[in-house]
Amino acid sequence: MAVSPRPHLRGLRRAQHGGFHDPGRRVLDFSVNTNPFGPPPEVLEAFRNADVTRYPDPEALDLRKAIAKRHGVGTGSILPGNGSVDLIWLTAAAYLEPGRSAYSCRPTFGEYEAAARAADATIAEALAGATVAFLCNPNNPTGTLRPAGDIRREASAHPDTLLVVDEAYLPFTCAASCLDGGLMENLVVLHSLTKDCAIPGLRLGYAVGPPEVIQALRSVQPPWSVNAPAQAAGIAALASAHRVPDLTPAKEYLTSSLTALGLEVLPSETNFFLVHVRNGAGFRAALLEHDICVRDCASFGLPEHIRIGVRTHPDCEQLVTAVGKVLKHAC
Repeated sequence: MAVSPRPHLRGLRRAQHGGFHDPGRRVLDFSVNTNPFGPPPEVLEAFRNADVTRYPDPEALDLRKAIAKRHGVGTGSILPGNGSVDLIWLTAAAYLEPGRSAYSCRPTFGEYEAAARAADATIAEALAGATVAFLCNPNNPTGTLRPAGDIRREASAHPDTLLVVDEAYLPFTCAASCLDGGLMENLVVLHSLTKDCAIPGLRLGYAVGPPEVIQALRSVQPPWSVNAPAQAAGIAALASAHRVPDLTPAKEYLTSSLTALGLEVLPSETNFFLVHVRNGAGFRAALLEHDICVRDCASFGLPEHIRIGVRTHPDCEQLVTAVGKVLKHAC
């Protein structure tokens, strides 16, 4: 080929994610971390009634107004995106290049490092001195949670680093957001509406931050990144009284049952947790034989673990039964 891609792109691999993608097969999917009870009715209605015969509002103004109202900021501090992943990559495009560095605390969501490498930035080993630091809170896949006040103090201590806090799973906890203390010059917070509203196929998230940073992200965002059905669904979600159902009983049942089967369940503050199974890929394959899907964590650097997203109690009972059969067969 006469034209070659940029040399640093050779050998780059896409980050791996959960989700079962065989439409011809029905499985209980514990590999994703979304609300297992499905979307709120008003969100589905808004999505279905969206006018797809016209271009969506390129400014997503009504959606931005709804988000701004929720967080008590101006619309200039809001940028909706095609899922929070879109916003992660926009951050890398706007702030990273050769000679700059990005930091994320491993193990964590793979898109932070993937976006940084695609921008040909250096991967930093420590937050100090990094151009951009990505922090997943609660963290995926460990489920650990840092207090918002600690994160804000860290942002204050590193004024030359843009701290991007991904709060995609915060609605599954009772913890405070980093936004609760107000905007900071070097702090951007990402939210996902796809997890708690159970619309991951629609792709919708947003960034909240100082107008200067939001404008930088907007400058590299392709037009019409948020389609009309997504804008409509987002406005409906923000206007509704929807709250994530309490998954604590199902989670406690799962963790206690798996522990009773002899597995090590790692503590987690949110709607998913890690389980030590010695061979994550093998355990995932064995559970698929029982039409159960879990997340193999090798891509996180945790090949001996699987990640389980909590589903409804009846679904969790099926998982426990399948795990028992797999363990019995392995003995």
